[in-house]
Amino acid sequence: MLDSKYIFVHPVRTRGTTINDIVFELDPVGCRISWQTRCRDWTVDELRFFLLDARVTFIHNHAGNWSEKTAGWFRDRGWRMMLSVRSVPDQLCSIWYAYIDVQKSLTLEQFIRDMAQGGNVQSFQWQIPAWAMDADVVIADPVQDLQNLFGVPFSNRRQNGSINPGWNKVVEWELVSKDTIDLVESCEYQQRYLQCLTRSGAAV
Repeated sequence: MLDSKYIFVHPVRTRGTTINDIVFELDPVGCRISWQTRCRDWTVDELRFFLLDARVTFIHNHAGNWSEKTAGWFRDRGWRMMLSVRSVPDQLCSIWYAYIDVQKSLTLEQFIRDMAQGGNVQSFQWQIPAWAMDADVVIADPVQDLQNLFGVPFSNRRQNGSINPGWNKVVEWELVSKDTIDLVESCEYQQRYLQCLTRSGAAV
């Protein structure tokens, strides 16, 4: 069982599936993770219904399908907000290798520059919403942070088959220009991440 009730705000490619797996292991009856069965996020009406179900202890939705108002319904009733975060350059690399590389619609450099400058950010639901910056729990390292939060040891059994080499290798292999590196490492969304990171693993 969980120590509290949680809504989980999940920006895409921030290891949210690992978080879902760990929490589901703790409380399979109370978890509401729509992607396990519906391959979509919960609707507003479905979220509203969960407020009436005393069995529910954990609700996952991607960041773009929560709103400040909807999250507020839960927080006003004592639910805590959990937010997963990841360094923006790493996160954008992960998105590109998972979705864009297959389509060949944009180069890695074009995609990173576009996203860092705010282009079409909603299409991937990857950014930290400004209203979620005061989340009660911030998760950067799912296994370690959730172990600290719940006081239960976990092993990271999920094997990620991604071909993403990671931002450090992208820089080392000179797959993007220095101008793009400077742009993404100083963008607004990376600053949100760095601000949240100071509270990673903390329940405040």
